[in-house]
Amino acid sequence: MERIPLSLVVITKNEQDNIEKCLESAYGWADEIVVVDDHSSDRTVELAEKYADKILHRRMDNEGRHRNWAYDQAKHDWVFSLDADERVTPELKEEITRTLAGTACNAFTIPRRNIIGQTWLKHGGQYPSAQLRLFSRSRSKFHYEEAEVHPLAFFEKPEGRLKSDILHYSYRDFEHFLAKINGQTTLEAQKWVRDGRKMSLGKALWRFLDRFMRAFFRKKGHKDGFYGFMSAFFSALYQIVSYAKYWERKTGNIVTDSGWQPDSGSGPEADDRPRAPVTVVILAKNEQANIEACLKSVCGWADEIIVIDDESADNTAKLASRYADRVIVKKMENEGRHRNWAYAQARNEWVFSLDADEVLTHGLRQEVREAIAKEDNESLSVPMKTFIGRHWVRYGGWYPANKMRIFMKSKQWYEEVEVHPRVANCVTCGVLTKDLIHKGYPDFEHFLASLNRQTTLEARKWIQTGRHMSFGKAAWRTIDRFPRIFFGKRGYKDGFIGFMVAFFASLYQIVSYAKYWQMKKESVKP
Repeated sequence: MERIPLSLVVITKNEQDNIEKCLESAYGWADEIVVVDDHSSDRTVELAEKYADKILHRRMDNEGRHRNWAYDQAKHDWVFSLDADERVTPELKEEITRTLAGTACNAFTIPRRNIIGQTWLKHGGQYPSAQLRLFSRSRSKFHYEEAEVHPLAFFEKPEGRLKSDILHYSYRDFEHFLAKINGQTTLEAQKWVRDGRKMSLGKALWRFLDRFMRAFFRKKGHKDGFYGFMSAFFSALYQIVSYAKYWERKTGNIVTDSGWQPDSGSGPEADDRPRAPVTVVILAKNEQANIEACLKSVCGWADEIIVIDDESADNTAKLASRYADRVIVKKMENEGRHRNWAYAQARNEWVFSLDADEVLTHGLRQEVREAIAKEDNESLSVPMKTFIGRHWVRYGGWYPANKMRIFMKSKQWYEEVEVHPRVANCVTCGVLTKDLIHKGYPDFEHFLASLNRQTTLEARKWIQTGRHMSFGKAAWRTIDRFPRIFFGKRGYKDGFIGFMVAFFASLYQIVSYAKYWQMKKESVKP
């Protein structure tokens, strides 16, 4: 095929799974291919080099401004804007070639086939989902508003409409879908705050219900089956999560300083007593923001400190080496098995299992020392004082939420499952009264990211253990969790934080089922 006088511009960040197929679909057809990369940390640039005429590096701090800059780097007047997860079909290439030969239009919208996994969503507003992607820079004076997310396009008409589709591989799976929502809602909330937009919970709830009903019923999303249901649900979820992130910014309940610590009274052991005959075992992955505070709270108190690092990509292991007796790098493939192996490395019989975002108080250290000296129990549970942002969550079942963290290693082991492993044997357990500080989540973005990871592992666990789940059961559990936590466990006393705790607890159920359903569906494919 003869090249046409057209610049294809692709904006990327960590798109190694998509970039080759994207560029390959236009290679040899567009006269120029320009990739503008937002400092990818994967192989995106390396893979793009095979096809691109120019690879430029620029940090995206504002989507609209970034796109305008990227299009200005094209050498041709006609620009085709393509995302890395999109493909140009032969039919579309032929139509564009034919159209540009003698058009009076200044810009063109192009329909897109939005695909989840390998399923094309034909309803619910997902198709044709036409977007303005082809334009003449000089004739249309095309530019985007300088907005952080979903910028509006401005151009001079006339505008044309092409008939052939762009293939848009929107989301690999539901985990990828939710991860994108998490990133986009953060930008949406920042935009609302910056623009002085007024939002309320009532308005967000109305938009949540309206978006679902509109997509699933009015736009016939139900015709796409369960994919249509989840697409409508995630579209609705966008509204609630955007508002939650807007609220935390307006109220200041967000931890932006990695050095922030709750008032825990923690710190190294101050007296001259021998170290407690306890090995502290910390499982960590990419915890550079938390690991030092955690280790400082046990340094000088515990006889031994071991950090098991799950191949962190940040400075977790380096920081841990300043305080820990041993730092062992080992990939976690199964949480239960990983924990059993980690605790077996302790030289002491008593083990204190600690997460990297947790901190011991002076009171708890003293109580643990006294409890293990009595030898009345084989394990000890501690009350957890968990924070979301700067707010201590007191209700909704989050406090005291005692967890067994101190035990004799010869008496206890975990079931070998990927998420939420339970103790596989029964041991006598004492109950301590002093709190373990759990920094939890600095903001709702981290909260949702954690939920996204855990629901994936939960779904895998259901598959591996042969558990049978139905949509009806998942829907009931979703509906049941909210009133149980918000009203039954008095989550409402935590205000809007309590509302979101209950909401995310409900979300956990339906998202776990969605991932389980998708895994089961993919397992029967030939």
